[in-house]
Amino acid sequence: MRFVPDSEAEVGEMSSVKQRGKKWQVIATKIGFQVFIGAFGTASEARAAGALSDRKVRETESLSEFRAWVDAYRLSRGGNVTRRTSEIVDSRKGFLLVSILEFKTGKSLAFAKISKRDEPLVAGYRWCLNENGYTYTKAARLHGGRCVFMHRLILGLAPGERGVEADHKNRDRLDNRRGNRQNYRVVSSILSRR
Repeated sequence: MRFVPDSEAEVGEMSSVKQRGKKWQVIATKIGFQVFIGAFGTASEARAAGALSDRKVRETESLSEFRAWVDAYRLSRGGNVTRRTSEIVDSRKGFLLVSILEFKTGKSLAFAKISKRDEPLVAGYRWCLNENGYTYTKAARLHGGRCVFMHRLILGLAPGERGVEADHKNRDRLDNRRGNRQNYRVVSSILSRR
């Protein structure tokens, strides 16, 4: 990592260090997702954290494993992890489980099921439950921060797209595996609810 003074970034192999006011921020990149590591009082502390995060990016196999390390690192420094994203766990039954978090506190409430090949689509977001039991996120990099439902994202349907609805075959709104989802025209989706 090279040193660049003031607000310019110094970029490591997979992390960057930027000065923001009196603090130095470290942001790591893993499989295209940026992860905030922390804010530090000096440039040398930030560079050390950047070097450590570069090593962990190489050592960890998945984004969720790397994020778990980031959470543990923040806690060891006396920080918090309330802004964390949903974790993805292998169920060892042919599908993955995505933790559903309480919106304000970040506590895990439940798990949604997804197919293994859909992990890149849902990884790196904070998934929550709405009042109707659907899994959603409001990530800025997805459709400008609009509410995006997990089952619609996996099916490739844009938020608010008219004419096509997504439905769950077994009526379990947390089961977003490929074999349990189907597209309907609006009319047939309304008929299937009766």
